[in-house]
Amino acid sequence: MFQILVRATFVLLLLATVAAFFVAQRLKKTTPLVNNVRVTKYFSPNGDSFKDRARLSFLTKKGDNVTASIVDENDGEVRRLATDRYLSKGRHVFHWDGRTDDGRRVADGEYHLRVGLRDEGRTATTPKKIFVDTKPPRPVVTSVSPGWISPGAESGSVAKIRYQGSTRSSPEFLVYRTGVKRARLVTKFRGNARSSVAEWDGTIDGRAAPRGNYLVAVRVRDAAGNLGSGPASLPPTRKNTNGHPGVVVSYIASLAPLKPVLGGSVARIRVLTRLNRYRWSLRRSGAKRPSKRGRGRGGLLRFRVPKRRPGVYLLRLWGPKHSFTTPIVVREEKRRPILVVLSVTTWQAFNPLDSNDDGWADVLGVDKEVPLKRPFARGLPEGFTDVVSPLLNWLDDEGLKYRITTDYALSRGKENQLEQNSAVVFAGSQVFPTERLTRAIRRYVKQGGKIASMGSGAFLRTASLTSRKLFDPTYKVSEDIFGERLVERSQPPGPIAALDDRIGLFNGTGGTFGRFSQLEEAKKLSKESQIVAAAGQNKQKPAMVMFSYGKGEVVRSGSYQWNGNLRTSSQIQLIMRRMWKRLSR
Repeated sequence: MFQILVRATFVLLLLATVAAFFVAQRLKKTTPLVNNVRVTKYFSPNGDSFKDRARLSFLTKKGDNVTASIVDENDGEVRRLATDRYLSKGRHVFHWDGRTDDGRRVADGEYHLRVGLRDEGRTATTPKKIFVDTKPPRPVVTSVSPGWISPGAESGSVAKIRYQGSTRSSPEFLVYRTGVKRARLVTKFRGNARSSVAEWDGTIDGRAAPRGNYLVAVRVRDAAGNLGSGPASLPPTRKNTNGHPGVVVSYIASLAPLKPVLGGSVARIRVLTRLNRYRWSLRRSGAKRPSKRGRGRGGLLRFRVPKRRPGVYLLRLWGPKHSFTTPIVVREEKRRPILVVLSVTTWQAFNPLDSNDDGWADVLGVDKEVPLKRPFARGLPEGFTDVVSPLLNWLDDEGLKYRITTDYALSRGKENQLEQNSAVVFAGSQVFPTERLTRAIRRYVKQGGKIASMGSGAFLRTASLTSRKLFDPTYKVSEDIFGERLVERSQPPGPIAALDDRIGLFNGTGGTFGRFSQLEEAKKLSKESQIVAAAGQNKQKPAMVMFSYGKGEVVRSGSYQWNGNLRTSSQIQLIMRRMWKRLSR
């Protein structure tokens, strides 16, 4: 009996297999359930009114009751588009908004259309894929070349922009003018679809762009209609910028020497311009007429600097529409009691010029390093007109003699350079000296030298230095290298008063002098110091101070506005004469 059952079961299985084979062969030859299926391959149901819905359509050969659904790649139904709806012969169109039956947006991924015909008794899932993609593209401007252009110049150039990202639609390029932290949109234009390269001719509203740093952003739509930009958010910020989207607009510029040029020698100045020819002049700071002038061409300008009158000279370069002025320090071989130091490293530390093609000004403290060999973005460096020039012009008007150098030359020179002078005057704010220089200054004062700091924010930080760059700035501390604990304070413009005077420094001033809106006050001095003269708004927190330190003395002006007061305040001029006399001893 058992053997009969086994044989019967085997026969039934065999018949079922044969029947299934013939059914499958018949199904292969039957007419497809629906014909000419068309679907939107990519769409983005993100609510931006651009490709928010997918369009789905198909043909039926005859009327039938149809059920249409959206299924995921695992054949799980996520949305019912129609349930047992009678559709006549012809093309039928449905739309899907990327939502489930309960209104939730589906996850990004692959989906299919499934159609069932009740009268036919059949259901089929179309092989055509529908992709839901709500992730915006992240294009990146990889380069802008050249990195320096001169729109409309004789040999002008255009900026060639290259980006990585979707090229299905025409990209939009947005050009921002940048500073240290902020970006401002100045122009925009369209590129060509199917191309990852575009050009900016350097114009804004048909006019050549002004000198400065610019950043090119790109905005594209992907196949699903998502709009994305590089950088990811606009306007761009320093933190979200990637790639190399920066370009500098400049028409004529030159590199200022980091070391003084010896009077009577030939200066070799590198000129950056696309002009075939340009004109130049050399004028001593404070003088009305140039001492030299000429015409130049090419990238190297040579001229012999004056021998008899050392100091700071202003080299001016100009063409038909643009000019550029930069300082050149000229020294003499003759020794003088007082050495005046110009802080060229600080000038470069705060020089707001983009040097690494990221579109943002490279300034030390915000950036970890800055190049030293670059033109000043504005021609004259930060603080030159308001701080350095008034002091140098006053010294010349008074006929006071001094030797001049730069902090770069001191930092890269011999250890004993300071000891050869009775006093060293820093003509501006010495914000980023090297550790080597600060040690030399402190040792020099302790051994009997005199230091005058005619700016603010000096000797609170240090940085490392090579022949090409300034890098690794330290954090700002509250005490300077002489132990003064300093704090900056703003106030309504007004005078300061003499608070302590053991040497008669303020005699004849009436007790008040100058006009200041910014003060750098000393909350305390070191135990090694003793005030000999002080002025300010608060006796407990003097701003302008002169104090002993070791065997020497230190003078701190207490405001970057001190030198500017030399132009208008006879009291400040009187104090400076007495100060200079004391420094010269």
